[in-house]
Amino acid sequence: MRITTLAICGLAAMTLAACQQKQEEAAPAADAAATAAQDAAASASQAAADAAAAAGAAADTTAAAATDAAGAAADAANTAAANANEAAADAKAAMTPEKK
Repeated sequence: MRITTLAICGLAAMTLAACQQKQEEAAPAADAAATAAQDAAASASQAAADAAAAAGAAADTTAAAATDAAGAAADAANTAAANANEAAADAKAAMTPEKK
């Protein structure tokens, strides 16, 4: 009975030692995986921040381009209106008989 108990205790001790060994061997791999996951999350966060900055810059550029285009269109409209006024004045002058 003693030998059986000692054998069972010895087997339990060897099993416990094997489990501890596996945990010790697995711990660095788990730490490395956790570090890699943290690095990936940080990279994804930076990529998202960069994308947001790029989108903001694109929006600013688009807004500036739209403002420039609107300004150019307004200038063209003013020039066309001035030309129309000049043409109307010329037509009026041509239609008005000379006073003698």
